Amino acid sequence: MRLESKEQKLIMEYLRKISYVKKVIVANESGTLDIIGCYRGRFYSIEVKKRGETPSTLQQINMKKIREHGGIAFWTDTFDKVKDIFKNL
Repeated sequence: MRLESKEQKLIMEYLRKISYVKKVIVANESGTLDIIGCYRGRFYSIEVKKRGETPSTLQQINMKKIREHGGIAFWTDTFDKVKDIFKNL
């Protein structure tokens, strides 16, 4: 099983190939997701968690708001989930 940072590295490498992407190092406010970017003209934000962990309530609220405004927002604990989601957009 990979650690969260290894999954995140694989995710970032993949997203750099297909989109504009940035890793959020220091967030200005609580609930900010780990990764932001733009894919085919759509904003996206992804929260990467260790297996068995889930996003905080504030992160879930922020993901919902992003989706309500036409963006793509989700959380993952695997690289494969990210590939599957972007493959189907």
